[in-house]
Parts: sequence; C-alpha cells; structure tokens
Amino acid sequence: MTRELQHRTNNLLAVIQSVAGQSLSGAQSLDQAREAFTARLHALAHANALLTQSDWKGASLKEVIARELASFVSRATIEGPRVVLNLNATQGFALIIHELATNAAKHGALSTPAGKVAIHWSVDGKGDTPSFSFSWQERGGPRVASPTRKGFGSTLLKSAIGGVDASPNIEFTPKGVHYTLEAPLSAVAVATGDTTPEQ
Repeated sequence: MTRELQHRTNNLLAVIQSVAGQSLSGAQSLDQAREAFTARLHALAHANALLTQSDWKGASLKEVIARELASFVSRATIEGPRVVLNLNATQGFALIIHELATNAAKHGALSTPAGKVAIHWSVDGKGDTPSFSFSWQERGGPRVASPTRKGFGSTLLKSAIGGVDASPNIEFTPKGVHYTLEAPLSAVAVATGDTTPEQ
C-alpha cells in the first residue's frame, strides 16, 4: 500500500511540475501565469477527487467532462458510451477539457451567448484492438483563426495524455475549434466490458 501511494504521489508531482514549468514560462505576466497555473491545479484536483471516490480504480469520462464544464453545462452536449478512464487518462483529460473550455470561454464558442459545444466519444470494438475516439466541436461562436504563437494549452492538447499512443489533432476552422483524439481503448480506459451510453 505504501509503495502504491508513493507511486501515485510521484506521478501527481511529476504532472504538477510539468504544468508549473509550462505555466510560468513564456511572455505572459506573472499574474497571468499564476492565474493559469492555479486554474490548472483546480482541474487536477477535480480529477483526483473523482479518483479518490472510486478508490483510485478510475473515473468516468463523462464525470470528468461534466466537472470541468460545470459553468457551461447547459451549453454543451456530452454523449458517448460508458468509459472509465485510468489514472493517467483521468488527469490528462481533466487538463485537456480545462484548456479547451478556457480557450472557448475567452475566444471561442463559449465567449458568446449563442455558442455551443458538442462533445462526443465512441468505442470501436471491432478487430483485435478496440479503439477510442474523442471529439470536441465548437459552433456558434466568433470566427476562429489559428493562434499566432504556441502556448502551453496548444502543447498540452497536441501531446494529449502522457505516455499514451494517441493521435490528437486540433483544427481552428472558421466555424469553431475542433479537437479530436484517437487512441487504443486499452491505453486510456480501465477494462469494464460495459460500453452502454451514460445517462
């Protein structure tokens, strides 16, 4: 038990160290960096609260998304089969959803009253290796253009979940930001055998 606790602690500290290093670098002011770092820590705290509730057995992807989108839940469609994320994927998705929501609230669909976000994921169980697909699609916001510089948010979205053989992609289309991620299901999820839609 002590070794397992040490492993979890070291993993979390490594994630925090990475987030701190990236948040406090770049051209932004110290106040802006502090605000961004604090918000990212809150996202990690939400993820770890869910993991604690399950005795660190995993967390529902839908619950991770709902927690990070609590302020915008009425403007988001969240659909997909039941997927219980493993520890690393829970923390990774908490940060990914946080970055997407923060960007949408500042510059994208969630910055205007008419804007909406459609979040969908699916599991393809065909073949020897089931696959996982995730999509975040913004609509109804201001016209979007690709950012002129690469910040931590973009880096995180493209690196996706550390140590996972995933293929993330982000498009800044005029209609809205579209983020997708493809990965082997075994790399992000705890095996449950249950892929029924979540209510």
